[in-house]
Amino acid sequence: ETAPVLTAKVSFIPYLNLSLEQNAITIVQEITLSNQSENELENLECILSSPTEFFKETTVKVERLKAKEELPLHDFRLELNYQLLSTLSETLKGKMLLEIAQNGNSLLRQEFEMTALPADQWLGTGIFPELICAYVTPNLEVVNHLLSIVAEELKTATGSDSIQGYQADRHRVYEICAAIYRAIHNWGIHYANPASSFGTPGQRIRFADSIYKFRLGTCLDTTLLFASVMEQCGLHPVILIQESHAYIGCHLLDRYFPNLPLDDLQSIRKLVDLDEFVVIETTLVTKNSTFSEAEAVARTEHLNIDKDFKCAIDVVRARLSGILPLPLKHSTDGMEFELSERKVDVLGEEQKRKLQETIDLAALKETELRSGRIARWTQKLLDLSLRNRLLNIRDTKYTIPLICPDITILEDFLAANESLTLSSIIAELGEKDVHDLAMLRNSEIKTSLKTLLDNELKQKRLCTNLSQNEMSHRMTALYRQGKTDLEEGGVNTLFAGIGLLEWRLSPRDPKSYLAPILLVPIRFIRNSIVEKIKIVRLDEETIINETLLELLRSQYHLTIPGLAPLPMDKSGVDVALVMQIIRQTIKNMPGWEVREEACIGQFSFGKFIMWTDMTARAEILKKHPLVNHLMEGGGLFDDEIEVFPPEEIGKHLDLRQLYCPMSADSSQLTAVLYSTLGKSFVLHGPPGTGKSQTITNIIAQNLALGRRVL
Repeated sequence: ETAPVLTAKVSFIPYLNLSLEQNAITIVQEITLSNQSENELENLECILSSPTEFFKETTVKVERLKAKEELPLHDFRLELNYQLLSTLSETLKGKMLLEIAQNGNSLLRQEFEMTALPADQWLGTGIFPELICAYVTPNLEVVNHLLSIVAEELKTATGSDSIQGYQADRHRVYEICAAIYRAIHNWGIHYANPASSFGTPGQRIRFADSIYKFRLGTCLDTTLLFASVMEQCGLHPVILIQESHAYIGCHLLDRYFPNLPLDDLQSIRKLVDLDEFVVIETTLVTKNSTFSEAEAVARTEHLNIDKDFKCAIDVVRARLSGILPLPLKHSTDGMEFELSERKVDVLGEEQKRKLQETIDLAALKETELRSGRIARWTQKLLDLSLRNRLLNIRDTKYTIPLICPDITILEDFLAANESLTLSSIIAELGEKDVHDLAMLRNSEIKTSLKTLLDNELKQKRLCTNLSQNEMSHRMTALYRQGKTDLEEGGVNTLFAGIGLLEWRLSPRDPKSYLAPILLVPIRFIRNSIVEKIKIVRLDEETIINETLLELLRSQYHLTIPGLAPLPMDKSGVDVALVMQIIRQTIKNMPGWEVREEACIGQFSFGKFIMWTDMTARAEILKKHPLVNHLMEGGGLFDDEIEVFPPEEIGKHLDLRQLYCPMSADSSQLTAVLYSTLGKSFVLHGPPGTGKSQTITNIIAQNLALGRRVL
């Protein structure tokens, strides 16, 4: 038998339904082609089709496949058959056909079994469990009708019928949850046992209008009903799934869980114990049980059983990831869905934005330089080489890139001493999202990913595109290095870099470099080894990157006005204004650009501690008269201590107060006496004239007088 020229491995989802089509989930994740022959294959076509018309035929071209090469293909965006999937009432078996052709000749043909499921059948916890949120349908007419009953229940219980979501405190949210329970209880629903196949290959679902008409519901049906009503009330419901059971939870504070799905039941228990989260056993609406009884059952019988817990799915978090409700009109008397066609004659409301003001650089004050001597000293201390991270941020273990949609909000949080956490989002990103993060600036990232990042930032969670392991490794490295620098050098080297300047050595240089613009001093807090490291602002001022300003001054003759002192707004530094000033300054520099991005890193250089002393502590240093003279004075320094020739040492020396263990002549004893009187002097002499002996005597003399000696 002839060995095959070409083989293919296909990774795909064997089930499909309307929820997959509605949320643009890729059915075929990967096809790996393997050229088994000794010859290169060219002009290949990889064709996917479905004899049962589950999806529209699609083709991916492969220009070249080398001998013995394996090539993974990912770009299979199958267009599922909306008409079929929206009208399917029973399971339909079918096939997917893969054909590899070369110049019209078939090299490989494979068939794969597929099953199309009805639109009301959830695929279970084994296939994108977060798709359960597609069956949370807050816009059904019966759900809207239920809101009026919720309002009546609220008025009866509290005197107010206002359903204001999270505009009030958590006590009001709790009251709304209780009113929702009583309103649904009034429907008179009867409990229906779920099928034995619950969870993995899925379960058919009764929507709210079907529950209302037939007065029947399983635990999953009632849980989704609660979630739909809660979402319509502006609350943040969470679907909790355990072995053969589902129940509902709700945030009492305006937040959502960062992970989707969440597999940590303990973290939910902690929030419940803090009364920041409520859990409800929804099947008790089919009995004469009160809301408090439903809450107690959920807490005692479900929340403490870790071994049965599967996952928790936060509906708000799912919406931010692009999981939309099924476009259901009604499910009774046959399901009917909205057609997903674009209406070209209707425009949405225009979102007006304010244009950036042009900044008149000439009207701004020049950056205030320190006194001439200090400026010269600090400039000499600065490291203007590309080894310095302040001019060239490199991807090392001492830097963490942040995916931050709004650096002004980030700086505001840090200025307000808010505690921030860091999480990796790379694991849950699609191929297009990864591409966007790699190719686009943070401010340009579009659609659901941008919405997700915005909401994560509002929840005081920073995001990075590093993997979870790499992120943890780098945070630990930064935590240890920052702690060492602070303990051994007395200076903080950990900063959040707010805004990055992309610059080039010359206009024709193909390589560009990134330098942070604003530096917010931060520290990492870790209360225990199991807790996440938290990021908080250190009690120091936000500073401009002086190394960058000096590079611009000395090598590009650019002096940026208006940054000393930094412009402030109500929440800290006026980040937007700083970025605009720099944009205006470098607008004629080819290849230079301000990027509204952020990072965390260790930013220092070889003489950083000396430079910090000269910049941050200059006024303190000036309190020493000699240092003040070096910084500000002219001519000779006079410390007003009498100078006398060595031969007159006997007139000034009290032998009873002399503690010199080494032999000394008159000039050496004069140096010892000057040191005790506090006179500033330089001791010099040729080799062998006793300088080391004199130093020994100076140390001994001053220690004997109770002084410290450096």
